[in-house]
Amino acid sequence: MVDASSSVATNLDDFRRAAEGFAARLAPERSNQPDKIDDRVELLQDWTRAGFNCTGALARLEPGMFTRFNDALMLACRDQFGTSTSRRAVIVLTDGIDSGRGSNNTRGALQSLPKRKLRFYVVSNTEISEPRNDQSWTS
Repeated sequence: MVDASSSVATNLDDFRRAAEGFAARLAPERSNQPDKIDDRVELLQDWTRAGFNCTGALARLEPGMFTRFNDALMLACRDQFGTSTSRRAVIVLTDGIDSGRGSNNTRGALQSLPKRKLRFYVVSNTEISEPRNDQSWTS
C-alpha cells in the first residue's frame, strides 16, 4: 500500500520507486497487489506476479488529500487476502498518520491483522525527534 495523501506528496516519487523495487525483488511465485491510500483506498492493480504490471499501476499514482490508513488496513484484512493460507504480508509506505476521516479506528485495524494471520510492515518517512523540555515521551 502506498500513501498518496498530501502529507507525503513531496515523497511520492520515493514511495513509488520503493514499491517498484520491492515488487521487482519478489520471488517469481509471489504475487503483489499495489493499493493507494489517500481520501479513499484504491486498488491500483489486482494480484499479479508481473513486475511491469505493478510499475504501470504505480505510475498512475496522483496525490490526494487525507490518509485513510486504518480503513486501508481493514480492507486488506477483510477483503484482499481471501481464504489463502500462503504466507501473507501487508507492507505500507506512509508517514503513518491517519487523518481520522475514515470509518475505522487504529485499535480495530491493528487487532484485525493477527486474526487474519497477516504480517504487517510499515516503511515510514516520519521524522521522530526528541521532545522539548516542556514535553515528555508518552506511550
